[in-house]
Amino acid sequence: MSLFFATLAVAFGMVFSMPGIPHRFLSIILLVAFFYQAAKSLLKTRKFTKTQFLQAYILSFFLLYQLLKAKSTIFYFFLSKISEGFSSFIGLLARRPVRMGITYSGIDSVVLFMIALTVLFFMYQRIAVKKLLAYMSAGVVIWGFYIGLWTLLAESSLTLGLNLLEPVTGPLDYRALLFALLFSLFTIAGKGTALDNGQGEMNLIAKFLPVAVVLFCTAVLAVSGLMAGAPVKRGVKQVVFWDTGIDFSVPEDGKYGLDYAGMFGVLPHYLNRNGYQCKISEKIDSTLLGEADVLVVFNPMRLPGDAELSAITRFVENGGSVLAAGDHTGQGQVRLPLNKILAPAAISFNFDSAVPFKSLWGEGYRLRQSPIFSGTGSRAVQIVVGASLDLGFRAKPLVIGKEGFSDQGDINNTADGYLGDMLFNRGERIGDLPLAAEASYGKGKYMVFGDTTPFQNTVIPYSYPVVDHIFANLSGNGKQSRAEWENDGFFKASCIIDASHMPLLSWDKSGNAADGLIANAMRVGLMPYLNQNKPLSELLSNQGDVKLLILMAPAISFSEEELQSLETFMATGGAVLLCAGYDSPPASAEFAARFGFYFDP
Repeated sequence: MSLFFATLAVAFGMVFSMPGIPHRFLSIILLVAFFYQAAKSLLKTRKFTKTQFLQAYILSFFLLYQLLKAKSTIFYFFLSKISEGFSSFIGLLARRPVRMGITYSGIDSVVLFMIALTVLFFMYQRIAVKKLLAYMSAGVVIWGFYIGLWTLLAESSLTLGLNLLEPVTGPLDYRALLFALLFSLFTIAGKGTALDNGQGEMNLIAKFLPVAVVLFCTAVLAVSGLMAGAPVKRGVKQVVFWDTGIDFSVPEDGKYGLDYAGMFGVLPHYLNRNGYQCKISEKIDSTLLGEADVLVVFNPMRLPGDAELSAITRFVENGGSVLAAGDHTGQGQVRLPLNKILAPAAISFNFDSAVPFKSLWGEGYRLRQSPIFSGTGSRAVQIVVGASLDLGFRAKPLVIGKEGFSDQGDINNTADGYLGDMLFNRGERIGDLPLAAEASYGKGKYMVFGDTTPFQNTVIPYSYPVVDHIFANLSGNGKQSRAEWENDGFFKASCIIDASHMPLLSWDKSGNAADGLIANAMRVGLMPYLNQNKPLSELLSNQGDVKLLILMAPAISFSEEELQSLETFMATGGAVLLCAGYDSPPASAEFAARFGFYFDP
């Protein structure tokens, strides 16, 4: 019996947010534990115990639930709406407005409790409906109590900034209490049943269906993981940027400081050097879009005309793609124009700022499975503070801000772009904010980001792995090969800023960030890339036009293979800039000594 409850506890516990531990990894552990117990029982008694059948049932439906949540847009949509609706109802009763997303509402634990309870009564009590409904009602009451208690405790935590405490995941997360209460109720429900005495009749279907569901879910999860690969290249692709008066300037001599580094002008040049044909146009019509594969709309400064809107809609219906990105608290500009364009996709920008609990999202957002994140990490997404998105049931969320809140805009604050107070207030949605999403329409697709940061001039060197996948995905998985395309001359070569050897370099937007260095590299015609984790030997061999490698006081020693590739790189004309001194980590001194340089104190 203790082993059964331990397994059930793990199943419920898997819905909790455990930083750095993917759900899929925990699923594998749970599956291995279950099959080990089953095999041990078969070898010993040549049959499963009734408790093991109950375990199998709960486990199989848990996996099915996780699969639906991860893969089904409609299922995720309804979970989100139920979480928000029920929490709002409890807030109305308690006269303390609250709106909670899936994570903090605890709906995962509630659903799994309902599943476990239903399985228990179905298998061992011949479906005692009245008793089952009574326990389910008690579970709903516990859920309401949890939400009411959360509004009291979390509100104080946010006001005092206690949610920023480390290494605790945050005093805002009281789901362990909800789990304990529901688990206690489940234990009471199991008293006097075959769960205690090991007796009771079982339905024949109940003996074999759970294992079948477990195997099916395991196979689907495995196949879905294998299918998420990198896009395949094919053909020349054309990208149109709609210029409604936004900043398409680039870093240039005579204009210094990050305030003069421009906003979106680098992206067309970056795409051009990677094999796309780019065009910036003030007007949108069917003729222009008829030759395009992707239409890019950033922070539109005006509403599209009826003819333009019709051309965009037909463009997507016929197989084109729209990449739309906007910033927070837009009104007549940005938000309303984008919402008009995105109406067919059932995606709209909220009048808010999606604010992370910490200064940046970091690990506070969840990336849904998509080809655009293949081989990348959360650092490459580079979303900071943007708007949250309102999604219809056909829209698939791509990036979800798990640990943050929706700060409502202030329509009277025209001086600061309608910003709210950027503080959590009662009734503002907390947790699970959609920050990026996509939706199919006709033969084409809309992809939407609630923040333009990933596409800005000095950010592309951080976000380029995701940017590459976005345009490959939207353009039909392809771009023109380097052998067939001619560079526009803006970027004459590239440089690598290495971040894979623990450099003295911050990924945050601070004085220790590389943004100034990036802007200066662009001014002299070098496209900079921040290398997160690839071996330098691989980068230098694959990136044929690298002319400069920049090392910022590395703290991890270079492998012999990397050192040899660096020697070859320099021998063939490449340059290495080492920024270090006598107080730098020993790895910096080791690297300098390899080439005959030493630091005096």
